[in-house]
Amino acid sequence: MIRLDVFRKDGKNHFVPIYVSDTVKDKPPTKIKPESKKYSHIDDSYQFLFSLKYNDLIKIKDKKEEYMVYYIGYNISSGMLKYVYHDSASLKPLEKGGKSIKITKYQVDVLGNYEEAGNEIRMHFNC
Repeated sequence: MIRLDVFRKDGKNHFVPIYVSDTVKDKPPTKIKPESKKYSHIDDSYQFLFSLKYNDLIKIKDKKEEYMVYYIGYNISSGMLKYVYHDSASLKPLEKGGKSIKITKYQVDVLGNYEEAGNEIRMHFNC
């Protein structure tokens, strides 16, 4: 998986994984992973938030707490984000359910300062 596109609809996150094989296709994939009975493909009613790549800094906020972590992957069968804490001595990956949490992507400059990433446009691959 080269990136994970994050969409929002009805207050829930929906994830579309992008694989290397998708880079040679005319259109980006629209299949939501994991599929549910109600949601299987994205359409114009979904709001694109951003794309996540390995080691992107994100803030995860759930009902109890919020924390800064580095995104390291996505489990397509369980719908869980894989991450490590930014200040962790252990690099053991942790997982968090992604449907109802609030995810914010951050940009980090060369000096280590970070700020919330602005709006992104979903990128296509041109071959």
